[in-house]
Amino acid sequence: MTLGLIKNLTKAAFVALVFCYCTLFTAAWVDIFNILTPFMFQYLLCSLVLVAMFVFFKQKYWIIANVILTLLFCTEYISANKLFQPIHSYFEAGYDLNIISYNQLYINQHSAEFISSPQVKKADFVAIFEANDAAARAANTVKARFPYQYSVLNMQTKSVIALSRWPIIEAKRIDTAENTAEQNVILRFKIQAEGAKRPALIYALHTKSPLPLRRISARNHELETLAALIKKDRQDLRLPQIALGDFNITPYNPHFKQLLTNGALIMPRPDRLPIHSWPSFAPWFIRFQIDHILYSEGVTSQSVQTLQAFGSDHLALQARLSIAN
Repeated sequence: MTLGLIKNLTKAAFVALVFCYCTLFTAAWVDIFNILTPFMFQYLLCSLVLVAMFVFFKQKYWIIANVILTLLFCTEYISANKLFQPIHSYFEAGYDLNIISYNQLYINQHSAEFISSPQVKKADFVAIFEANDAAARAANTVKARFPYQYSVLNMQTKSVIALSRWPIIEAKRIDTAENTAEQNVILRFKIQAEGAKRPALIYALHTKSPLPLRRISARNHELETLAALIKKDRQDLRLPQIALGDFNITPYNPHFKQLLTNGALIMPRPDRLPIHSWPSFAPWFIRFQIDHILYSEGVTSQSVQTLQAFGSDHLALQARLSIAN
């Protein structure tokens, strides 16, 4: 009886995994399915375990079906994370930008440790989300390295501090909604780096968390607004573009894929493991990929990696980018 129950539970788990795979497509229309899309790596692990279970029970047709499902999960994980994408060479006559994106957590008081870290001191541009007074004080101590600074403070989770080694020749704040509780802010910076024949555009956004569920549609709207802004700027300005921040969405979600498609953005290939950045205190295989640095044509990634959390629930994200002149 116990063995029969285990067999039935194994089959039920397989059916549940099939449903979870389907949400990778249906989440585009059903908001609640967005909650299931981040667990791609965990689904892949569970699917491998189920294959072993069906082999143990010698259930041939279930083995075949589960192997197919495992391959589908594996393909999605590899494709979404660009694991087989070739590493591009530097652009000739181009220049480099070393960029860091960091959600420091609004209650975090360890901003000075992060800003004074060796990785930050080597950066050209740093965006700090959920910035607080401690971050503002720390930013004042590094003006020799980052003479160009911009901040939007006292907005709690929407607060941002930008530190730039190179001139910020334009900083613009774009509201994602007007006069509503759903309003959020996209910051667009035009940076003129040394050796650059034209400036680069950097977009910084911290979208709403998908919990509670009513925020899912608001987050998706913010991503749509970002994609539309990037598309319009590309047509009007024809400059290299970089979008970064805590997007609160993983690469497997159809709304993230729409952001890449509609914004004509590229997700970089990781140096080694995919960038699982949240929560920072969890092992890599339990973390999720919700922090991103994306870019347009004319930009390539030489390296992308996570950095220490310094008291945040997010790992910082660092990318070394090569930009064509």
